[in-house]
Amino acid sequence: MTISLLHSTLRNPRIGSARHTRLALTTLASAALTACGGGGSSEPEAPPNQAPAVTLSAPAASSTVAWGQPITITATATDSDGTIARVEFYDGTTKLGEDTTAPYAFTWTNAAPGTRILTARAIDNVGGSTTSAERSVVVSNQAPTVTLATSATAVSTAQPVKLTATAADAEGAVVRVEFYDGATKLGEDTSAPFEFNWTGAAAGTHAITARAFDAAGASTTSAEQSVAVVNTEGAWASLGAALQGGITTAPDKPVEAGGIDAIEVLTAVGIHKVAPVWRAALSQAAKGMGTASFTPAGNFVDCAGGGRMLVTPGTGTRRLVSFENCVIGGFTLYGGVNVPAYPHVSNAGATPVTLQIGSTIDWDPTATGFTLTLAGVRITGNGAPDAGNGAYPRNALLDTKVTCTGTGATLKCLTTFATGYNWGTDLVWDNFATGPLAAPAAGPLYATDDVYRLNGTFRSGFGTTGARNVRFEDFTNTGGRAIVYGNNGWSVVTRLAPLSAGVEQIQVKRFLTAAVTVGGTTYAAGAGPTELYRCEVNATGDWICTLVVAP
Repeated sequence: MTISLLHSTLRNPRIGSARHTRLALTTLASAALTACGGGGSSEPEAPPNQAPAVTLSAPAASSTVAWGQPITITATATDSDGTIARVEFYDGTTKLGEDTTAPYAFTWTNAAPGTRILTARAIDNVGGSTTSAERSVVVSNQAPTVTLATSATAVSTAQPVKLTATAADAEGAVVRVEFYDGATKLGEDTSAPFEFNWTGAAAGTHAITARAFDAAGASTTSAEQSVAVVNTEGAWASLGAALQGGITTAPDKPVEAGGIDAIEVLTAVGIHKVAPVWRAALSQAAKGMGTASFTPAGNFVDCAGGGRMLVTPGTGTRRLVSFENCVIGGFTLYGGVNVPAYPHVSNAGATPVTLQIGSTIDWDPTATGFTLTLAGVRITGNGAPDAGNGAYPRNALLDTKVTCTGTGATLKCLTTFATGYNWGTDLVWDNFATGPLAAPAAGPLYATDDVYRLNGTFRSGFGTTGARNVRFEDFTNTGGRAIVYGNNGWSVVTRLAPLSAGVEQIQVKRFLTAAVTVGGTTYAAGAGPTELYRCEVNATGDWICTLVVAP
């Protein structure tokens, strides 16, 4: 009927104007489409996407995990109208990782210490997402432990202070240890053993600490340790007993010209062809003999370090001691009336001559201690020199006397050589090179550049009547210093790098409390100039020091 009506309308010109014609056509066309089943759909609209569901299942809420241990985070996730595309895991707003397949999990290996807020976010196949409820986990970290130890509690301004600390961390490793003087950082070490050599420490008492850090940034500071740094420059009377090294006699000879002070220091530690004794090492060996037990035995007994010892009665209270390669304090000793003489090749004459060196060791007790008198005893090892080729072995004690008082911890010994050098009780001679000594190529002089380090004090009778006291501070073959104390002040004698084998550079600066005249030259009281000397051994084996620079 609609089609017929449309046809009638189009054929009947009496029906309305053109506007009415268009309206009628539009209405009729719409009706026709509806009648034919067009212009709409009978299917229902699709429902909206349902967000997924997600729940954290591990770790347990409010649990505690040690720092450095992995944390396994797991979640359950479902989607009612689709599938789960992935689950993301978060620490606060920081994404840690994700998993795309069930069971959804992530292993966290670098969690920082503190309270961590964990969540899981599930995303479905059309992009819908849901974030789980928060769950707190505490990552605990124990701070490292640290203990400070120093090489000495009282050192001089010329010596480095070796700071040492032990540190450990229960959950990981100690990444560094910092060393402090009060609030001032001195330095650090990043690997065990944790050490730092502190140089240039000012005189005074210093509060030293060590601070250890672990990989997580936690730190612990050690207890304070006091280190007293003493300026050893100054009058002898101002030094404590430890710095005087057991030398109780005050110096009774004035500090003289710088060249004389340099000669005295070098003679004490260098090679002297006329009196070939290596005083520092040999005096240590002599003192070691004095601490041995000389109970009469009547036959050889084993020495604790190796070799044998025989003690026989002498006249009165004396005892005769013989060492057959006996090892005491690292030195190997040979000598005494009950062992054969030993050979020595001497080039003192026109042709080499083999000499047989006899020796004696005489132990004589006194009311307060004992005296050990030595002659010809051979010393090897532990810093002793080689035999050399002079008229007498360099490694033999010639007319040496060790006088000891007290016992045990109160034992004090003074070693006196025939040449007038008396050594105190705190002498240390270490880091000596192994192997034979090398003589300079220029001639038959003895080497002066062997490797050693000397700390100690002795009383020197060098030269005319009277004596000065000398303290060595890290004195080596190429550096360090010695302080010569007199009754009118002191001199600081610094050893510089040698110019060549047997040719030394010595710097001297005097501090005089009273003027002194030496060789027609008067040295005024007060601080003198810093002088530089060139010192070498002459043909007779004596040191000669020549002034090079006098500011």
